Formats: sequence, structure tokens, C-alpha cells
Amino acid sequence: MDEEWLRGFIKGAQWVFAKTMPESPHWYTLRRTNVTADFERAVMDIRTYGYIRRYKGYDYTSYDLDGWYYWTMGAPIAETILINRAQIDAET
Repeated sequence: MDEEWLRGFIKGAQWVFAKTMPESPHWYTLRRTNVTADFERAVMDIRTYGYIRRYKGYDYTSYDLDGWYYWTMGAPIAETILINRAQIDAET
């Protein structure tokens, strides 16, 4: 995986705080606010090079980078609409 490419994607993405889940502070970026090919590549990289992280009884494929972990909800890539991120040290 090209982590420098992923860092560039992350830096250029618009991240929105998930205000409906204050008990689980995290941010998300939407497919529609990114170049589709870049969004899909980021999803593939997270899923291909990530690891399983258990959260509230569910398994998510996550990828850690620069103090954050990134994950999607597991839908097929063509149906994936967002990428989530949370600070590693903010876990509850």
C-alpha cells in the first residue's frame, strides 16, 4: 500500500463530525464529496491492508495511520458511501 497516497487522500477529504453519536466521537467523509476513484481506492486500501477491530459486538476492518483509525461499514465497494475515522487514543 502507498501510505503517502492515502495521507494525501485523507488530507484532501472533507471530514464531518458525527454529531448524532457523541458517545462515540468520530468523523466521516462521504463518497459524494470525493473523487469516486480515489474514494474507492481508499476503501480498498483500508479493507485490504487493515485488521479486524471489534466494536460493540461487531467486527470492522480498520486501518491505523498517524494516530487515527479508519473503517467502513462493510457494504460492497460500489455501495459504500462513507469512510469513518476516530482518534486511536479517544477509544472508550
